[in-house]
Amino acid sequence: MIKEKYASFLIDILIIFLGVFNYVFPGIINEKINIIFYIELIAFSVINLLEYFIVRTDKEPLYLFFAGIFSSLTFLLKGLLKTNVLFGITIILYTVLIIIIKTISLEKIYSKKTHLFLIKLTEMSILILYGILISTNMYFSVNSEAFLIGFLIMGYGSLELLYDGVLFLSENTKFLKE
Repeated sequence: MIKEKYASFLIDILIIFLGVFNYVFPGIINEKINIIFYIELIAFSVINLLEYFIVRTDKEPLYLFFAGIFSSLTFLLKGLLKTNVLFGITIILYTVLIIIIKTISLEKIYSKKTHLFLIKLTEMSILILYGILISTNMYFSVNSEAFLIGFLIMGYGSLELLYDGVLFLSENTKFLKE
């Protein structure tokens, strides 16, 4: 059980570093943003698939893998839409799929009658806010797509790390029980 928790922490940190990559190399990323964005989305999906195979306690990472792959298929519309419109649509689509997946996970946690429900609900709300704000900013005014995408990925990784940390620290306490 401890091995799975450390694997979850490591995967969350890997997701954060994927977002930091955008901040470290914004010039390179902004030149090829239309390709790198989708490569990062697929890498993010593969990381979720790895988490599913390593941890195997929940199907949420598997669903997130399929959501990322499905959202990255919007790349096929590249010739029909402007880049910022396509990024906005992709991020909104991915955010909607994350909302559906997190709601299913939230329902499972709520049925267990634990206080972890409030933490997961807060995490989901912040992710929704990130997705909507970033996709709206991509559509209306884009200064640097790399920073916005990096912020979205780092935010997601940080929230998942916080959730896993609270879950790990409160496993043997009364916090999770009503």
